[in-house]
Amino acid sequence: MRRRGEVRWRRALALVAIYLFIYVVSFTIYFFLLINWHLTIYSYTLEYLLQNPSIALQTVLMEMTRSPSSLFIIVLCSFILGFATDVLLARLAHAVPPDLSHEIINSGSVGS
Repeated sequence: MRRRGEVRWRRALALVAIYLFIYVVSFTIYFFLLINWHLTIYSYTLEYLLQNPSIALQTVLMEMTRSPSSLFIIVLCSFILGFATDVLLARLAHAVPPDLSHEIINSGSVGS
């Protein structure tokens, strides 16, 4: 049987991974838009990068790790957001009475 603390750590680390994934996806989309608008130092076109995913991945990873301090800040912010979300979810779980939470889940709406 798992202890409550171990489950919270796993949930918090899962939230950290989700926040980090969201950042990487949004950075990639923004970087592709910059390449499409020719606002980067690279001479690639968007069509070329989409046809060559290995070069696209290498370019995005090179841009993300260009400054180690920014990479550290990205990871640190993901950890802060993940643990803060976990604390808020735990407080909300304690704030909602168990009877009300089962009623909401079973009925699909509040107050019916």
